[in-house]
Amino acid sequence: MLPALLATVLAAAPAAPAAPVPLPGSAAAQAALSAARAARERGDAAAERLELARAVSADPGWDLPRIDLAEVLLREAGDGNAALALLDGPGLRVENPRLQRLRGAALEQTGDGEGAAAAYAAALALRDDDELRLRRAMLLESLGRAPEAIVELERLRAVRPADPRPRSQLAELYESAGRRVEAEAELRWLAAAAPAAPAPLYRLARFLARGGDAEGADRAERAARALERPARAMRPLMPDGRHR
Repeated sequence: MLPALLATVLAAAPAAPAAPVPLPGSAAAQAALSAARAARERGDAAAERLELARAVSADPGWDLPRIDLAEVLLREAGDGNAALALLDGPGLRVENPRLQRLRGAALEQTGDGEGAAAAYAAALALRDDDELRLRRAMLLESLGRAPEAIVELERLRAVRPADPRPRSQLAELYESAGRRVEAEAELRWLAAAAPAAPAPLYRLARFLARGGDAEGADRAERAARALERPARAMRPLMPDGRHR
């Protein structure tokens, strides 16, 4: 599949002048990779993709241009299958966290959620990444693996206590798991973290109402309403002497 992929990328590109002196494989790959990076700097995605394909063709065993090209294909074309063809080749260093992260993204695009979760876990084991951990938690939740999602979110909350995103997800998962005390604690934290916003208080009110705490729900809802900006009153038009 890889030769066909490279042929497709190269065929779609405009003709380029041949190098004045033929280069050996690794040297040609290095030259093409340098050209790809220059194209990226000037914002020329088509030229970047072409040069990366040339680098891979010149030296298929070199993992860097393969990984770079896979990332471009995922970013520009959303082509998970083509990216996987580049990332699953023999001789690639599986201990590369970037490779595992991109494999996860490619697998997720092709609908293999379980494979993506495993690849993201491999990437996180090699290098911690808060955004990737959050992504994996959301993926685990969508796969019905809520306990594992909670573990990931709790890890993220421990290192980023001021980030509302893991706390918001945890509130939902705690409630679904029947851990209402912990869910309420997260919802109250979210409300306190945004004291001028009514939405977290309305969310807290709905949560309390679902749990049968009508008095608490009413207090939260009244507090939310008090934060809402009242409609601006229209001033009455003053008499215009020109129309007397």
